[in-house]
Amino acid sequence: MTYKLKALVLLTSAFLSAHTGTASTVNWSLDGIAFGDGATASGNFDWDAASQSISNWNINVTSGVLSAFSYTPVDSTAGAFLQAAGYEKTYFFSDTGSTRELRLTPLAPLTDQGGTIAINLNTFGGGSGSVECFDCSPYRPVVSGSFTTVNAIPTASAPEPAPVALMGLGVLAAVFLMRKFAAGQSNLQGQTLQTSLANPGART
Repeated sequence: MTYKLKALVLLTSAFLSAHTGTASTVNWSLDGIAFGDGATASGNFDWDAASQSISNWNINVTSGVLSAFSYTPVDSTAGAFLQAAGYEKTYFFSDTGSTRELRLTPLAPLTDQGGTIAINLNTFGGGSGSVECFDCSPYRPVVSGSFTTVNAIPTASAPEPAPVALMGLGVLAAVFLMRKFAAGQSNLQGQTLQTSLANPGART
């Protein structure tokens, strides 16, 4: 393998390493979510589309048929489950101290691209995919709202420190190899010239 080819391989490897070390967690907010009893829900959560996991949720609901409540990792659990074929996954937030839970089902998947995804108001079981209830009575369905993100791409999309370091090492190695190649070419030309001068009869 020539020095030029080695340098190209190093640069390519470093570049690919830097671009595969990106995070896929996106912060989603609840926008304009209202219940049939006039209460509302607000807040946000992190969703990792690659691992299909929820983290850092903080969802607040106001009082109506049900009392006001805050769903956080301290007093609740969260997850996403496919409840019925033909619908997207339902996002669950469940109070650990009771049977109270909030269910929200989007009309489309929540992906790394972010954006605004409307809540599905016509889910299976008469809307049971987007509702807050106590197992499940009393019961208040979601009548409006969406999931939304501030940015259309993951907030942690910059290369991670390790890949950046690899890129830097790749560039340095490429420069070294190119210089070594140039020096070798120069020495080879010098030796050829000396041989020609020492043996003039060898020319054709």
